[in-house]
Order: sequence, then structure tokens, then C-alpha cells
Amino acid sequence: MGASQSDAVVWAAYACKGVSIGALAIQVYELFTCLPDEIKYLWKCKFSATTYLYTWSRYVPLCAQIINVILSEMVYAASPSNKICIGNYIFKAVAGQLSLTCVEMIILLRVYALYNRSRRITYFLGGVFLTGLTLQIIGSVMLVTSAYTGPILCSSSQASTMGLSLFAAGACVNETIMLFMTFLKVFGTYRDGWGRTPLVSVMIRDGLLVFVLLSVIISTMISFELVQHLSDSLWNTAFSCYIASLSITGCRLILKMRRLSVRNMDEDTDMTEIQFTSVFRIENSL
Repeated sequence: MGASQSDAVVWAAYACKGVSIGALAIQVYELFTCLPDEIKYLWKCKFSATTYLYTWSRYVPLCAQIINVILSEMVYAASPSNKICIGNYIFKAVAGQLSLTCVEMIILLRVYALYNRSRRITYFLGGVFLTGLTLQIIGSVMLVTSAYTGPILCSSSQASTMGLSLFAAGACVNETIMLFMTFLKVFGTYRDGWGRTPLVSVMIRDGLLVFVLLSVIISTMISFELVQHLSDSLWNTAFSCYIASLSITGCRLILKMRRLSVRNMDEDTDMTEIQFTSVFRIENSL
């Protein structure tokens, strides 16, 4: 029985490692798949906030994924040092937060552009973003400090319930309010007669998809951790899938809006003034 359990643990570890490497492979595949659009709609255009956010969303998580694979081999070695184990957990918290923050900033700028760069909206969105970010950072710090509490630091303990709750609340605040404001603006556009344009359809669809994606990923990880403490290998697998999803989501959001705005400006000669203005504002705000 002991041998069977040992074999199962070994196979589970290899499976988790395979998923992590697979997440890295998907990011590399996504990089080369989107490279033609990336060159056409980003690198051949004037540098703007879009360019920096895209670089952040594409290459920071990719580098984090590579570092994670290397660190995982060091952490799961026969006798890793405590510094490596603690550094690995801090690295995951920072990389995950940076990836999530980038996606949230992309969504925030899209909503900001929809509201015609209103000064009141600027203050409101800034307050919402900072509130959510603060809750996420506090939650992450609590999770890091509570992760290793025993004499064997490379064996993580049960995650802080308060830390998980604060992090989830921060993400929920940002995503829920951004989605609500998108729908609120879309309902107003129907009265102006341009609510059925491709631009508005993309905003609705993308807002819903991002909200559902983040809700499912975060709620699933938290639920499993609260019901049954996840092993380090499973957390590592979840982290790999998490940042890969955020990276692909952020890049796709930017490329889709860039592609749509360029296509409308080049081909749609029947656009009304308000439609063209909105596309132009989103193009420059992104």
C-alpha cells in the first residue's frame, strides 16, 4: 500500500509538471500565432499606452513562466534551501499580481475611452482601481506570510482565509464595476442609434468573457484551498494556468480592438461621426 501511494505521488508530481510546461508551450504558441498582428497593429504604429500594456501582458508572464519552471525544479529538489522556497512563493505572488493588474488596466482604459475621457470618470475609475489593487496586495501579503509557518519552510501550510477573501474581494470590485459600467454605457448607446455596431458588440463580449474567466479561475482555486489544502505541486500548476490565461486574455483584448479600429477607419466609410470618434478614442486610449 505504501509503495502504491508513493507511486501515485510521483505520477501526480509528473502530471503537474507536465501541465506547467504545457502552459508555457501554449504561451509560446500564442506568441508566434499573434506575431503578424502584433507587428502590424503595434510595432509599426506610434508607441502609446497600448504598446506598453501589450508588452507587459505578453512578455512579463512569459518570462515568469520560464522562471517558474526553473524554480520548480529547484524547489522540488532533494533538499532545497529555505530561501529558495520562500523566494519561490514571493515570486509567484508578485508575478500573479502583475499579470492580473495588467489585464485590469486594459479593461479600465477601455471603459475610460467609452466614457469619452470624462474627468469625473477618471477620478471614479482611479478610485475603484486603487481600492481593488490595495485589497489584492494586502491579501497577497497575508497569503505569503502565512504560507510557511512551520520548521519545514518548503512545505506550505493552509492559506490564510482572510488573505484569500481580501484578494478575491479586490478582484471582484474591479471586474464587477468595470462590467457594470460597460453595460450602463452600452444601454445608453442604443438610444443614440449606434448600440449594434461591431465596436459595442466587442466591448460587451470581451467584458463578459474576462469577468467569467477571472471569476471561474479565482473562485475555483480559493474553493479548493478552503475545502482541501492544495499541495505545492497543485498550486504550482494552478499558477502556471493562471498567468497563461491572463497573458493571452490581455494580449487578445488589445489586438482585437486595434484590429477593429483600423478596419473601421480603413473600410467603413458609412460610419457616423459618433461611431468614428468612439473608435478613435478607444484606439488612442488603449
